[in-house]
Amino acid sequence: MFDASIQSGIQQNVKQWFETGIYQDPETDKFANDEVLNFLKALHTHCNTWPDGKIRWHVGRANDKNFLQGIGPFPVCLETHRFCTQRITDRDPKVTRPISVDLYMEEMAPIRWVDWDSRVLKRSNLRGRTNTNIRHLNLWIKTAIENGHIYDAAEIMDSEEESVPGKGLVAPPKALTPINTSAVDFPSLKSLNLEVEKPHHCLSIDWVCQTSDDGKKWKEIKIPATAIDNVGGKKTIAITGSHIDGAMYLKIQAVFTNGIGPSISEWLEFRHPSIS
Repeated sequence: MFDASIQSGIQQNVKQWFETGIYQDPETDKFANDEVLNFLKALHTHCNTWPDGKIRWHVGRANDKNFLQGIGPFPVCLETHRFCTQRITDRDPKVTRPISVDLYMEEMAPIRWVDWDSRVLKRSNLRGRTNTNIRHLNLWIKTAIENGHIYDAAEIMDSEEESVPGKGLVAPPKALTPINTSAVDFPSLKSLNLEVEKPHHCLSIDWVCQTSDDGKKWKEIKIPATAIDNVGGKKTIAITGSHIDGAMYLKIQAVFTNGIGPSISEWLEFRHPSIS
């Protein structure tokens, strides 16, 4: 059912399972291979039992395999196996091993209607094998499974569904508005502190800061990394008077990025208190 390229991918990506992961216990050697096969059978069944009758897991075809069967994205399939196995065994340490096909299918129900053979997906920025697209896919799948809700194929592939767990696989993250958490509205003797929540399906948040002397001509400034932090799922920035070098106007926006691309918040604008 699974060709040589898939089997080779399995061998290359599972070493850590047996060293420090889900199969580190020597007793799991008795059923690990069967358990991986059961997971792949479950995924295969999900792919090939759609109401339209279309086959979405192509066996033995050199070209036009589905998205997850590609050499690039296939590690996502393996990480999904690890994630599902860990969830199942954490929930029930006495679960019968190898974990059954049916139990894996139940665990993966929230990603049941992902069309892994979709042209939209194959042509998206998630194709190939990069650190960003692999992280995006892993994060989206884990968030969907943890959320537990089953959405239809259209909702899953809706590029307008930003940062909704289980939806918007090919959507950028939602651009949230940063908030001022400081007691001042302009950096001078005290810093101007902003924070923004990290939305679902977001891999990174960056700050863009610009200053102006007259509110018309703006230049981008670099805020040192020491002024930026990640605290409790939020991205923070603390801008001091020295950072803006005597400028009278300041504007800031947050850029949210995932494997599809960026979303950008509206500018927050600040002016020196002496300006009416």
